Parts: sequence; C-alpha cells; structure tokens
Amino acid sequence: LQALSSYRCHEKDRLRVLVVGPVYGGSYPIACYLKGAFEDLGHSVSFVDLAAFYPGYQELLAWDTGSDLLRPLEQLLSQLIERRAETFSPDAIVVMAQAPICEESLKRIRGDGTPVAYWFVEDHRRMPYWKRLAPSTDAFFVIQREARDAIHAAGAPFVRYLPLAAQPSIHRPCRLSPEEIERYGSAVSFVGAGYGNRRNFLARLASPRLKIWGNEWDGSPSVLENLIQEAGRRVDTEETVRIFNASQINLNIHSSTYHEEIDPHGDFVNPRAFEIAACGGFQLTDRRSLLPEVFSDQEMVVFDGLRDAREKIRHFLDRKEDRRAFAEKGRRRVLREHTY
Repeated sequence: LQALSSYRCHEKDRLRVLVVGPVYGGSYPIACYLKGAFEDLGHSVSFVDLAAFYPGYQELLAWDTGSDLLRPLEQLLSQLIERRAETFSPDAIVVMAQAPICEESLKRIRGDGTPVAYWFVEDHRRMPYWKRLAPSTDAFFVIQREARDAIHAAGAPFVRYLPLAAQPSIHRPCRLSPEEIERYGSAVSFVGAGYGNRRNFLARLASPRLKIWGNEWDGSPSVLENLIQEAGRRVDTEETVRIFNASQINLNIHSSTYHEEIDPHGDFVNPRAFEIAACGGFQLTDRRSLLPEVFSDQEMVVFDGLRDAREKIRHFLDRKEDRRAFAEKGRRRVLREHTY
C-alpha cells in the first residue's frame, strides 16, 4: 500500500489513457475524477467529454414516444468515441457506466489491439445492459461482489470487484462564510436524486430541521414540499461539498427502484459514503453488506430502518464531539485507502 500510494510513473512507463464518460448521470463526475487521478499518476489522458450533448438528449427524450429516437444518437456518439480512440492512439481505454458506446464499437477498438476496461458503477440487477457490453471488454469492474460470476458467465474474460472512492482535491473540508453556513447548513441534510424509496423514507422522517437538496423531486409527498431546497434544482459538485461541510448530520440513503424505503439486502456502497467522509462530514448511512470492508463501525454510523434513523439522529445531534470523532476517523480511512 505504501508503494502504491507513493507511485509516480517514469517517463518510459507513461501511458496514454482514453477516459470515456457518459452524456449525463451519476457516473459523469466519476469519469472526471478518473481523468484527474490518471493525470496525478503522471499519465497522458484524453477525456471524451460528452456532456455537451445532454440538451440534445433531453430534447430527443421528450419526443421519443416509442420510436427509439435515442438509438441513432447513441450510435453517432459511439462512432465519435471510435474516432477519438483512432486519433489519440491510447495504450488503454477506460469506459464509464452509462457511456453511449455500442458493442460493435468496442469490438472494433479491441480489434485494433487497444485493451478496453469498463467500470460498471451501477446495480447489475437493475441495469442489465452489461450483458451486451461485458463480453466485448478486456476488463470489467463492478461495485457488487455477487455480480462477478454472472458477468463472467455472460462472456466477460476478466471481472473484478472495485469499490468507489473520493477525490481529495475536490472532496475536502472547507471554510464557509456566514452566508454559506446560513444557506447550506442544517441539522440534517440529504443530497441526491428523488428516487421513490428516498421520497417515502424522508416523508416519514420529515422534520423542520431537515434540508433536501437535488433534483427529480417533483411529485413528492406534500410533507416534503418545504424541505426541498431551491425548487429542487440540480446541485453541482462544489455546492455538494459545501453542504457536506455545513451539515451536522449528512444522511446517506442508497437509491432503490424495487423497495418502498430502505433496501434490507443492499450490498454496494455509493460514492456519497466516500465523498462525505473525505469532506470530514459526519454521516448516517443505511446498512450495506459491503460497507464493513471499506469502513469500520468506528468510522461510520449505520441505521436499520426509520425508527433506528430517528433515534440515531436524536442521539448524535446532541453529541458534537462524537460526530467529530467519527468524521475524523472516516476521513483518515478515505485518504489512506479510498481515493481514485
């Protein structure tokens, strides 16, 4: 671990790495963090940043009433990725989940002799598109241990578990102005998209001391109406870091599309767990089976269901020093083991 943490490549070991990001979504910032991490390690990086196509994607989505208008856009962007690979001549390509790349493009790129890695930072049970992509990669990384056998059986030659991380140059403690503390601060906060299970859970947890940040909260229960901040607009990374720093308790509720509230059998650990810890923020997170591998019970506090969450919120709001102790230990763990 010491050797890895002090690694800097020699010029002869300098690689040309092509990082392919999605048009939008939760894996987009992770692609940006990977780009920075490879550069910090001394490699030459080209980033296929497709975020400029997001407005066009939204427009097509609004008109796509079953005619599959998005498929031609995906094919066009996949060809663009091929062209970038051809022009840059990378030693390796790293593709993030949600990137608009077709299996035909992956096969052609690999046919030219360039190894392709794919990082699937999604729930493999909810997003099964890995079945068509995984066999066309050289290395396929997942955030769920149980996914490995199924993906390998589908034809992927190399599958490994790779948990998420934080980027310390971005996710860090910061000094806030009184105005920022007033705007972003709260006793309890939640940052994230309004998945149904989160809406249901927070509606039952609702308290005037809670602030909810993020988008896709339209149609939430009326009890949340005054808790959703600034009309439910999208919150960028810089503001998210400020919220993590300004909140006494950061709630981390993993998303689920097949549970009413908390997933009782949740496994993977989402990016927020690492990012809040790297910011030196105190968090309460729902229990995940893979969490003990990355954080101990002295570094992060978990809750089991609504009643437990309420009790632990009450407990830790009155114990500032306990919150600080957990936060400091969690941050040390991230800096030691969980950075990109």
